[in-house]
Amino acid sequence: MKIQKTIMSKVVEKMLTSIKAISYENKSSYLNRQLDQIKKEDLKTLDEVLVERRTYFDNEYNKDRTNKDIIQTITTIDDIRIIVNERMPKTEGEKY
Repeated sequence: MKIQKTIMSKVVEKMLTSIKAISYENKSSYLNRQLDQIKKEDLKTLDEVLVERRTYFDNEYNKDRTNKDIIQTITTIDDIRIIVNERMPKTEGEKY
């Protein structure tokens, strides 16, 4: 059973909040550990939530282009999506 979007939203918020306290060198290993806890069949839901969060922060960035926190969050979301997309099955028929 797939994790509901609301639960995945909480996972994304936790990752985005936690990663701020992690040094640049350790971010990749942190993200990999977090993503290891998510079932492959739930990665699509995770990506959908990340896209929604990215859209939200894009809108915030358009209001205030000087806010470094917004820029960092957008970059972090993009980094997470790269790892998620590498882990996601490439075709619908591919086994998890």
